[in-house]
Amino acid sequence: MKNMFSGHNFGKLSNESIKIISNCPACDLPYNSLEAKILKENGQSHLLYIKCRHCLSSLIALITFSAYGISSLGLITDLSGQEISRHQEESPLTSEELLESYSLLKNGESLAALLTKNDF
Repeated sequence: MKNMFSGHNFGKLSNESIKIISNCPACDLPYNSLEAKILKENGQSHLLYIKCRHCLSSLIALITFSAYGISSLGLITDLSGQEISRHQEESPLTSEELLESYSLLKNGESLAALLTKNDF
């Protein structure tokens, strides 16, 4: 996990770009954009992690730049930046695993039983 502004040229990703996620969605107090961490970059997409110093909630955001403008998608999470980075390396679920999970949940099995059974 690296600091967003640690001497690198991130092209269009700048302090001004972070204004689209400038306030914490949980407490509505402003973020310090220097605390935002880039977890992953892929072309014109950037996966960011921000932890609010006021309420300690965390946000993961995907910011994408295109010819049509800037778009962002944010999600409040209880994961740390390290946990998010670690889970990115895992293989995605297969369609078979997804359908099996759906069937088990539909039949009333708990999520804990499902996770134990499938050994995720």
